[in-house]
Amino acid sequence: MDSLKNLFENLTLGADEISALESENGSIPSLTRSKFMRYFSDGVRVEYENEYFLKRRRLAARFMLCKADFDKYISELCDIILSICGEFTWALPAHISVPENAGTEIDLFAAETAQTLAEIKYLMGDTLPSAISDRISREIEKRVITPFETGTFSWERSGSNWAAVCGGCVGMTLMYEKPEAFEKNRERLKHVMTSYLNGFYADGACREGLSYWTYGFGYFMYFVRAYEEYSGDKNTVAGIKKIRNIARFQQNMYLGGGSAVSFSDSSREFTYQPALAALINEHFGFSVPDGKFASRFDECSRFAHFVRSYLWRDTKICGGENADFCYYENSQWYINKKSAYSFAAKGGDNGESHNHNDIGSFIISVRGEQALVDFGAGEYTRDYFSDKRYVNLVCSSLGHSVPIIDGGGQETGEEFRAERAKGDENTFALDISGAYKRGEIFRKFDLAENFVTLTDTIKFHGSVHTVKERFVTLAPPVMRD
Repeated sequence: MDSLKNLFENLTLGADEISALESENGSIPSLTRSKFMRYFSDGVRVEYENEYFLKRRRLAARFMLCKADFDKYISELCDIILSICGEFTWALPAHISVPENAGTEIDLFAAETAQTLAEIKYLMGDTLPSAISDRISREIEKRVITPFETGTFSWERSGSNWAAVCGGCVGMTLMYEKPEAFEKNRERLKHVMTSYLNGFYADGACREGLSYWTYGFGYFMYFVRAYEEYSGDKNTVAGIKKIRNIARFQQNMYLGGGSAVSFSDSSREFTYQPALAALINEHFGFSVPDGKFASRFDECSRFAHFVRSYLWRDTKICGGENADFCYYENSQWYINKKSAYSFAAKGGDNGESHNHNDIGSFIISVRGEQALVDFGAGEYTRDYFSDKRYVNLVCSSLGHSVPIIDGGGQETGEEFRAERAKGDENTFALDISGAYKRGEIFRKFDLAENFVTLTDTIKFHGSVHTVKERFVTLAPPVMRD
């Protein structure tokens, strides 16, 4: 962790950076209980969450501006820290089942808030007023450290981004705030990180999508870096083949011109976090293809991404290998980049984390724009993560380029899966019958240099059935010949 502090102490902000940070001004958002409880009455998330993330955004901006003019901004920084310390919970309502227990619930954002405040305290050292430092320590102890030491949480056994983010943030918080507690829980936290890695097949594909790869693997690598410095153990992950495969995932999702593979709850735009890219380059030697790095403020104003984007801003991380062809055999993700277009298709099952019912779905990207599109993530609401999820077009197979059988789409659940998937440099083929449980449906893509041929072979037995082919695009289609 000393290298992080050294980088911060030697950081000098440019005029443009200062100007951008100063634009993040305004009053401290008020997180009221009525806004919090609205989620439980009508399922709306954005009203409370927008205010929550805006406050974290202003916290990060004022923290960094203290590097430019400490005397001018330290008072504002302390005001925001005290406001966050006074929140009745650091968790989001969407992650809480019983509102009365919200104060000691460690969700993604309670863990991130603890890590943020602990890191601010660590990086600022004695320059942060002692009363503020003491308040930070008391709130972290009450809201995160004590609940973690006295309880267990479902994310500890999760194979999703939750394990990496919650485990990584709790681990870094303990290293900063209470090293003796970290020693006591060292093996427990290692098991949490192992649970995260167990959520991947050996091929390293993140079936939650590229956005959640950035989130989960980002905090995994931030924890790894902190642990290596804390323990003195170097290169703890570089030689592990599965982790190397996970680390390579990002560059394989690049479709050219700013477009990305947007399967699951992901984005169609290819962006990367510079700090994560720098750590991957340092540990594994991989560089991202040319693209644009994500805004220093991501959609949730995550401090770990934000501060590290300054500390590794001068690291060369672009211009890496961008393989023309990649097939994730275990996960059944197929990516092929021709000179005229890029193509991606997937099999898998319909019970994956952040699942869409999309077996056999595909993307064709031309000059950085998806011509045949996978929408990626929809708006997050209570219904989006309930049994109503597949009423939403972007999650339903009706919102993907797959067949509609007898007026209906694919079924939901891990048992509904693709079989006999095979991919090579010019062909991807798979049996998608198992997604429908009606008839036999075999889908094959043949890729030439300037076009794709799709062949669906569909057989029914006995009664009459109807088949409709659906192709999803954001561009008005034009029929020719």
